Amino acid sequence: MNRIGCAVVLLVEVLAVQWGFGLARTEFAQQKGAAEDDRAGEITVKGTVIEVTNSVGYNGRMLTRLTLKSDVCVCQVHVGPSSYVSSQEFTFEKGDAIEVSGWNSKRDDQVIILAQRIAKGGKVLVLRDPEGSPLWALRPGLR
Repeated sequence: MNRIGCAVVLLVEVLAVQWGFGLARTEFAQQKGAAEDDRAGEITVKGTVIEVTNSVGYNGRMLTRLTLKSDVCVCQVHVGPSSYVSSQEFTFEKGDAIEVSGWNSKRDDQVIILAQRIAKGGKVLVLRDPEGSPLWALRPGLR
């Protein structure tokens, strides 16, 4: 490959990395902002996990989401990166009884809980600090 081709490839790689980091910062700001903007929406819900979904987020990170059935509603619980959940030695399965504390949100007429902590079987998974900042973003070693 000639020098111009190498320079173009290098430029594309640099821009891709910077764009990727920009998305991560945007995700962090959106999550933090959503939690701060909706402090009145803090809730705690007990229920049964009816579905566990692991999907790739827009930043390429695998995310864990739960569908929770409570006495009041069926809602989506946004947990966080699957790697963070497993690094905390936590797992979720259909049928698990859990208690979720976090911030209530609504998107496209669907109730969504941005989880701050989840209790299951005597263990507690803490995902975000009291201000809503994700712990995996605050402590890079926990990603």
